[in-house]
Amino acid sequence: MTRPAAARTAADRDEDQSHAADGPADHFDRAGRLLKDRQPHDLSITDAVSVNGSLELQLMATNVDRVDVYIDQRPRASVDLTNGQANVTVPDAATARSARVEGFEAGQLVASKTEQLN
Repeated sequence: MTRPAAARTAADRDEDQSHAADGPADHFDRAGRLLKDRQPHDLSITDAVSVNGSLELQLMATNVDRVDVYIDQRPRASVDLTNGQANVTVPDAATARSARVEGFEAGQLVASKTEQLN
């Protein structure tokens, strides 16, 4: 992870300079090494149904512990997941055009998904 400029050390700057001369293949190799130990994160809306004026969403996720729900770009709910799943009922949202869910792990945003509903 790149540190903010004020917190970077001389070694960090030297490493950046040594990589600046690398070709595209070297950059892909370096990116692969950085990403190989990270856990994958996935988030999806598996179902969206209008019921009695509300919007009911079924969510599934991998390595996500909380999801914030936005309906038509407005924040409407925040839920904790159990076993990677959650059902969310958003009142007065049956005519919503879009739903965006943002997934968090230990307070860090790790996944986002937007679905067009109509």
